[in-house]
Amino acid sequence: MNQIRLTEPLTVGISQVPHHSAHQDLISKLQSSLSSTPPSFCRLIIKNTKPANRKDYFSEPKLLQVEGRYVAIKTGPNLQLTFKETTRDTTKNIPVDDGSSMASALLPLFSSSDFKACTLQTLEGDYAFKKASTKLRVNRPTFKSPPSAEHNSEKNSIIPPTSPFLHSLGLTDASGAPKPNKKSKLKQCQKFVEIVGKLIKDKGFATSPSDPLEVIDAGCGRGYLTFSLHDHLSSSDIHVRSTGIEARPSLCSDVNAISSSLSSQGDSHFDTLSFEPGYISTYVHSKPRADVLIALHACDTASDDSILTGIHLQAQVIVLSPCCHKEIRRQVERHDYRGEGALRDVMSHGIHRERFSEMVTDGLRGLVLEWKGYDVKVFEFVGGEHTGKNCMITAVKREEELQEEERDRIRTRILDLAEGNGVSEFKLADSLGLELRGRRQVKDSRRMPK
Repeated sequence: MNQIRLTEPLTVGISQVPHHSAHQDLISKLQSSLSSTPPSFCRLIIKNTKPANRKDYFSEPKLLQVEGRYVAIKTGPNLQLTFKETTRDTTKNIPVDDGSSMASALLPLFSSSDFKACTLQTLEGDYAFKKASTKLRVNRPTFKSPPSAEHNSEKNSIIPPTSPFLHSLGLTDASGAPKPNKKSKLKQCQKFVEIVGKLIKDKGFATSPSDPLEVIDAGCGRGYLTFSLHDHLSSSDIHVRSTGIEARPSLCSDVNAISSSLSSQGDSHFDTLSFEPGYISTYVHSKPRADVLIALHACDTASDDSILTGIHLQAQVIVLSPCCHKEIRRQVERHDYRGEGALRDVMSHGIHRERFSEMVTDGLRGLVLEWKGYDVKVFEFVGGEHTGKNCMITAVKREEELQEEERDRIRTRILDLAEGNGVSEFKLADSLGLELRGRRQVKDSRRMPK
């Protein structure tokens, strides 16, 4: 590996270097502080140009800040970079002796038009420069001792790993360690509860034992997420009643038995968690209201059924992670993209049509939710290594009703997106009275070549 080494002694003051050399000089000092024995590195902070405003949270993820810390993991010491964006945080570990990878990760950030400033804090000194500066400033150290290098993701887990329900569901062993084949599922549960728990708390629901928060999990399966969210909300002093809806009666019996067992062992908040056999499309008629509706990996139009149920039950928060997108995929397959310029060659490949179908479907879902008065975000909620279906749609009901003019503008966007991709049938829109068929002008119904 090419290593970047400090080539000059440290002095407190100003390094007289050109702006482009300041980038390289800071990386050299970073590498040196990580490679010393013991490491003198403490913290790295790279800031964006300006803080995010409200609209940034409803568009593409915007990078706000990058933070670096020294971590000791099984493969050796690493620089862990955390990329903090408006809708997610992602991390990247770089071995401390891999200077080329370190430079490749950091130099593009410094060259970005969004870059504002960078600060490297070590035991010897604090190094900093700003976008407009051509000099690297060195100040006296902030830290007198380095932060802990322990890399333990469970330490700050929103769900304690020793929670009895995790063991009862078969996710962890008796000591709280994750089962080897359940690590990804645990990761999903932790991230899901972090996201949805914050949405619920920010919404500020007023709850009481006689008027609890009503949560419905559509297509809940074995109830991993249902248990996780219910336990987290109950532990946060929120009175909640959770209902999981699952088509397989035997599975409902199994998880109801687990809930009852936990309740009998002293976890009384599981008294208000239950699972019912059925389909979300018919369940809407048996419930007066839902405050929160969640549906992860509901197949094809079952995701649309879940959205419809949430809308009809006046849910204030709707969260879903869609699975397959067969309804729209069939129509995208038939649509003629030959005259669409750049898309012509993209859409001639099956995998592109599949992914594009997902984007069109979820784009339409998001627009329909906006049309019904929700603030919507679409983002990746866990890494692709944990699940291939990691797109999440969150919708929070607005306090004010949409003006009719705004509803008309959103309706036009829905129709334009559908027509531009050959979509004339969309269950969610059809069920809400948004007629797509009349807008579509069929140019060519021939199937695209494989």
